[in-house]
Amino acid sequence: MDGGVVTGGADVRPRRADAQRNRASILAAALEVLLEDGPEAPLDKIARRAGVGNATVYRHFVDRDELVRGVILAVVERNAEAAERLLATEPDPVAALRAFMHHGADSRISAVLTVLSEWVDKEVPGFAEANERVLAALRRMIADGQDRGGLRPDIGVADAFLALCQLSRPIPGIDARLSSPYAHRHVDLLVDGLCTSAPTPLAEAVDLDHLHAKRGPA
Repeated sequence: MDGGVVTGGADVRPRRADAQRNRASILAAALEVLLEDGPEAPLDKIARRAGVGNATVYRHFVDRDELVRGVILAVVERNAEAAERLLATEPDPVAALRAFMHHGADSRISAVLTVLSEWVDKEVPGFAEANERVLAALRRMIADGQDRGGLRPDIGVADAFLALCQLSRPIPGIDARLSSPYAHRHVDLLVDGLCTSAPTPLAEAVDLDHLHAKRGPA
């Protein structure tokens, strides 16, 4: 009897590991294909890219909407984890901010939110919480950098967040992967500008809550 229990348990764990790998492969493939072909990309193309069958895709995601929401959430959660990890392990807040900005460019978060914006406006479970984790870590990095004199005093989290979105936004008609090196170049230029010792006076401050309130038809 004991042998049966052990054998059964050993059989379940690999299946769970395989399922986790399959889900991760599907999300990674879906990210690439959705950015290439848009939100109506064929699901069988995503399955082929992931190296799984269509049935495996549907075992993890009941329909296209759930898959798209999964891609959005996975990208934002990865950025939240990176921001929190850098905040905890990088003693220099400016270096932490720079590393996070490069991570955000690599994750193509702006491309995802731009191409899949129709789904962002829907209720994506966990999205708001993950997004707030990103913003909370950024606020701490910026505040610590300002306290130490490494960052100019007149910037806020919206400056870094919106700049990242704009820098990593795909250029119309150009594969997002081709513009990635330029995004990283501009990230470094941006962070250097945030650290300038002779800052140019800025225009009106940006506020994320104000921008969200202004969304939709006038």
